[in-house]
Amino acid sequence: MISCDSPAATDRSRGAFLVSVIIVTHNSADVIATALNAVRVNLPHAEIIVVDNASTDATCDLVAEFPSARLIAGQSNLGFGTGVNRGAEAAAGRLLLVMNPDAFPTSADAGALSA
Repeated sequence: MISCDSPAATDRSRGAFLVSVIIVTHNSADVIATALNAVRVNLPHAEIIVVDNASTDATCDLVAEFPSARLIAGQSNLGFGTGVNRGAEAAAGRLLLVMNPDAFPTSADAGALSA
């Protein structure tokens, strides 16, 4: 089982990606794989950052099944806003797409981001 106690990821320089997708989770095992699959398929060149707020379910295990997703695991639930800020600090994209774990981007969203 993957631990949700790992330290935060280090910063990267802005602009390495066009889009960084930031997904903030807490006990989202029932939806996170679908969200990550949708990002992988519809935004294949995006950086994916999952900020986990101390989940006690299988969320971290499921994120670990997506090698393109970077997990920033918190030791406590600091809330959505703090999670977004942690993801933004670690993001390398020029644009940030903030998502809830039950949001699923489509190909139309990819077109809007590249316009």
